[in-house]
Amino acid sequence: MNKTVKELADEIGVSKTAIYKKVNENQRKLWFSKIGNRFVISEEGQKVIKSKFETKNKKRKLQTDNQELITENLGTQTNNHQVYDLNEQLLKQIDSQALQIEDLKKTKTEQFKQIDHLHNLLDQQQQLQLNTQKLLEEKVQLLETKENEIQELKEKKWYQFWK
Repeated sequence: MNKTVKELADEIGVSKTAIYKKVNENQRKLWFSKIGNRFVISEEGQKVIKSKFETKNKKRKLQTDNQELITENLGTQTNNHQVYDLNEQLLKQIDSQALQIEDLKKTKTEQFKQIDHLHNLLDQQQQLQLNTQKLLEEKVQLLETKENEIQELKEKKWYQFWK
């Protein structure tokens, strides 16, 4: 079925001028005929013209798809940079925490050493206290013994001293 230039242009989605530009003079003579004041295009001409625009549309679609991929890649690269930056921050934080852990371990070790030292001092203090207590008891015992002897001597009569 023959279509007018306007009908074919609307079907393809282009202007009438674009159709005229795609068709050369020889093709126009073969496919175009004038009915009244309108040009109509034969079915063979319609197929060829559509194929010319489909090729161009395919190229545009490929360019659009490529542009979308480029935009998507840029977005992915941005995301990759953000992930990289986040990884860097996390690694720094891990290193910082590892240093804190090492400091805490050293502090804990020093505290255990101090506790051991204090236990030793406490043991020494208790031993000194025990020795002092024993010496004091011995002195008290000795003193009591001396007092008892003195008391016995006082109780003896003068003539019993040599007994």
